[in-house]
Amino acid sequence: MKLFLLHLSAALVATANSLNCVCTGSPECSTGTCSIPESEAICVTVAQQNNMEGILATGISRGCQQDSQLCNEAVSVTVSGGLFTRTISRCCTTENCNKTPLELPPRNLTKNGVNCPASFALGSNRLEETGTLSCTGDEKSCISAAGELTAGDAAPLPFIASGCASATACSLPVKTYLTTGAMDFLLKQIKCSPAPATNSG
Repeated sequence: MKLFLLHLSAALVATANSLNCVCTGSPECSTGTCSIPESEAICVTVAQQNNMEGILATGISRGCQQDSQLCNEAVSVTVSGGLFTRTISRCCTTENCNKTPLELPPRNLTKNGVNCPASFALGSNRLEETGTLSCTGDEKSCISAAGELTAGDAAPLPFIASGCASATACSLPVKTYLTTGAMDFLLKQIKCSPAPATNSG
């Protein structure tokens, strides 16, 4: 769910030994570029799609990143009510290299035989399962996650959710900001269980 850009400290200031990247889609991008020390320098582009506000939203964000753990990955999660978020990222390491277009592939809605408990609660720290979700595409793990959601200038609200996830979503580190359009998810807890045996018929 980084749309992924790691939110970088405002203390990252351009120096003679820094890499400049195209920067869009966050408050840190007021100048259109961001800079990061060359020893950690990665420029990133992230395409995202979600329906977390009840309507389908897509977007592109570009910026600086400090590590390559989430580079060139596709992440997908679906929770209760059919709410989903998915992202794909591309990284590069030369000056302003993250200008190139990036598009998500079509969403794969083919059932894969995995079924997971599903829920989504905003403003709560208590997980209440609301049903079972038939997973699709690469979402072959059952995930539960909790953290804080921030929309615009509103105060952060706790959230807790469970559903189907890609393996890449399960490997996200805690304290990751997952940006989806106008919303930021700060992931404080992530737990995945092995996929149940798939149905043979």
